[in-house]
Amino acid sequence: MVKLLAERVLCEDDKLLFASCESNLLFSMNIISGNVGIEGFVRCEEMLKDRLFGGLISYRDKYVLIPANSKHVVVLDKFFNEVSALEIDEQSKQPKYMAGTIYNDNLFLFNHVAQGIQCINMLDATKTTLGEIGDDYFFSCLIEDSKVLLPSCKSNNVYIIDMASLSVDKLEIGQGKYNALEKYDDEYYFAPRGGDYLTIWTIDKGIKEIPIPKCNAVGVFKIGDSVVLPSNMQGQSMQICVDGSVKGWHSEERFILAQRVCDNKYVLMNDDAVVYILDLDNGNTIAYNAELNDTSIIEREMEQRGLGEFKLVNECKINTLSVFLKVLANT
Repeated sequence: MVKLLAERVLCEDDKLLFASCESNLLFSMNIISGNVGIEGFVRCEEMLKDRLFGGLISYRDKYVLIPANSKHVVVLDKFFNEVSALEIDEQSKQPKYMAGTIYNDNLFLFNHVAQGIQCINMLDATKTTLGEIGDDYFFSCLIEDSKVLLPSCKSNNVYIIDMASLSVDKLEIGQGKYNALEKYDDEYYFAPRGGDYLTIWTIDKGIKEIPIPKCNAVGVFKIGDSVVLPSNMQGQSMQICVDGSVKGWHSEERFILAQRVCDNKYVLMNDDAVVYILDLDNGNTIAYNAELNDTSIIEREMEQRGLGEFKLVNECKINTLSVFLKVLANT
C-alpha cells in the first residue's frame, strides 16, 4: 500500500486532481466513490523528488503544472500526456513557485523562493518580471476576475496584480505574515503564518485583528459564524468564533492541504494521506484515504527508468481519525 500526498488540488466535475509532492506522479480521486487512480507521470522529471510541482492549472483543453522544484513549466493534454515542457532558470533556488494562474494566455507564477513574479506568454514563451516585491514571497493566491491578491509569507504586505494591465499595487494589512486568504461576502480572511492573530479586512470597514493561539495555517475557511484554521503543525489547528472565542482544538492532525475548490466545497489532506471533502450545500463531510493497493504501474515506471526497489514515501505515524472531522460535521 502506498500513501499519496499533495499540497494542491484541482477540482473538475466529480474528480479531484493532484500532483504528488513526493514524486513525478499525477493522481486523482473520485469525489463520489473515493476511488484513487494514477493519471500519469511527468516524463521529463526525476521519478522520486519532493515538491516537483506547486499544483495544476486548467488551461483551454490542457493542464499546466506550476514548477516548484521542477526545472520546467510542463503542459499536459487532458489525457495527461506531455505536450510541451518549457525550461526555466535552473539557477533559481527551490521551491521556485507554489502558486500561479492563467489569464488571457499569460501564465502568472508567484514566487516562493525564485526572484520576482513571472508572466510567461503561453503562445510565444516570452517572459516578463512584474513589480518590485523585495524579499516577499508567496504560498497561495486569491483570484478575483482579472485581479490576483497575494498575501506575503514574509511580511504584512498584500499585493494586487492586475493581470490585464500587468500593474502591481501593494497594501499593508494587519501586523502578521500570511499563508493564504479567502473572501466571504465583502470580507477577506487571512491564514496566519506562525502568527497569533486572525486578520479580517474589509475595504470599507478596515482591519480587524482577533487574538488567537499561535497558528501556522495552510488555509482559512469561514463556516457559519466560525472560522476554521487547518494547520501543518500538530496541536495548532483550530475552529474559532468570529468574536474570537476558541470553539475547538484539534491536536492530532497536521494538514498539508486546505483549499476552497468552489463556493461551498472544501478539500483538506493531512500528512497521513486522509482527504476530507466538506460540502456545505448538503452538509456532508466525507473522509477518504489517498492510498494505492496496486503499485504495479509505479514499479513498471521505475523499472523502465532503471531505478531500484520501490519506495515512494517514508512510514509516518498513523493519526487518529478525526476530531477535526467531528467538529466540522457539527458546525
